[in-house]
Amino acid sequence: MPENTTTNAAPPAAPEPLTIVWRTENGDRTRTVTATSPVPGLFVYELPDDMSPNSPYRWRIGHHSGYGVAAAMFEDDAVRGAHRIAGLADWAEQSPAELRDHVDIEELYDRLAQVSCEHPSWA
Repeated sequence: MPENTTTNAAPPAAPEPLTIVWRTENGDRTRTVTATSPVPGLFVYELPDDMSPNSPYRWRIGHHSGYGVAAAMFEDDAVRGAHRIAGLADWAEQSPAELRDHVDIEELYDRLAQVSCEHPSWA
């Protein structure tokens, strides 16, 4: 049987632990979740059941620092969102402060909105 040469996609990244950070009225809190990294420096993970339980946006794109970047209703949308914003910054090297200074929030929002991601949250 001939080898399939039409697909050169890399295999999906293996899940790994990621410590996420979220802001509360009592300060920043952390939590470890299982995440995948579709592009360097960005992770996709599902919120734990007890975090924002009424939100339909259960999936997040997160920065390697643990801070959230955007939300999505479906995992596939979050993965597509990570790919759409990959070229806006060196997500693997830049800190959240550097990203706030260098990434155009309107461009970030526009790219995320094209793949049904919402609430750019780190800016």
